[in-house]
Amino acid sequence: MNKWTPGATGVDPSTHKTRHQDAGADEISVVGLSGLLADDQHVLDAEVTAVAVAHALATAANDFLVASGSGAYVKKTLAETILILALPLRAVTTAQFDKTNDAALANITGLSVSLVTGKTYIFRAVLFVDANATGGHQYAVSGTATASAIKYQVNSVSNTTNLNVINSRQTALGGAVGQAGATIIFTEIIGVIVCSGTGTLTIQFAQNVATAATTSSVLTQSSLEAQEV
Repeated sequence: MNKWTPGATGVDPSTHKTRHQDAGADEISVVGLSGLLADDQHVLDAEVTAVAVAHALATAANDFLVASGSGAYVKKTLAETILILALPLRAVTTAQFDKTNDAALANITGLSVSLVTGKTYIFRAVLFVDANATGGHQYAVSGTATASAIKYQVNSVSNTTNLNVINSRQTALGGAVGQAGATIIFTEIIGVIVCSGTGTLTIQFAQNVATAATTSSVLTQSSLEAQEV
């Protein structure tokens, strides 16, 4: 430390304070002192934000801290983080979906994913189906999302005969195709959608012909996946 020389002359006492100020020769530090300082310490906005975000994360489930700029972070939900990372969107059925004497297409419970406008997605549905031979099975791709373009292929194979019982290309949301005769079926729907309005993409199912006292079903562990490209 640069001390003043005892007995020195020509020293201006009014400049003494500068020695203890920021960058002075004998700068005073409060590091290690306990208690609160009398003056506001001018905490940076970034520091306040960091504390607030940390507190929010500590009380939230399935949230993530995402960089929004140099030294800046924001809290994002799991759904928002999946969109940022462009991770695949997946859904799996946990309950059997039945259609009894009913040829009206309806959303398969659990087989829905959320799309964002301006994005293009590849999607694939895999369905395990037990159908009544007379009532049959019918499919469509629908949802609340809108599409400026969509194209998908519906392929159904009879597990009994190994024959393709449905082989159909569709070019519009809600485009339906069905068949009757096969009873144990593997159905795959593959396509691409250009999303023009945020919403859901959903797989629909029904009997091909409403038939009294008969049931056609999409079984558990059927799935839907969509991947942004």
